[in-house]
Amino acid sequence: MGLDMSSGVKLYLARIVQDKTVPFVVRTENGYTPEQERQMIRETEYAEKHGKRYDDIDELMRDVFGKK
Repeated sequence: MGLDMSSGVKLYLARIVQDKTVPFVVRTENGYTPEQERQMIRETEYAEKHGKRYDDIDELMRDVFGKK
């Protein structure tokens, strides 16, 4: 765009003030949006609390593949 650093920073800060948000999607260190990460955490906590547990691999394989 041909802006010097000072003009670029001023433009960026003016946009933040105008929109009351940063002009890009904020992502966590894992690359997800904060809402996506919160949703994954909620789903994981639910699965840990209500999910089925298996005593051994054979039981899991029978349940998943329906083999006897």
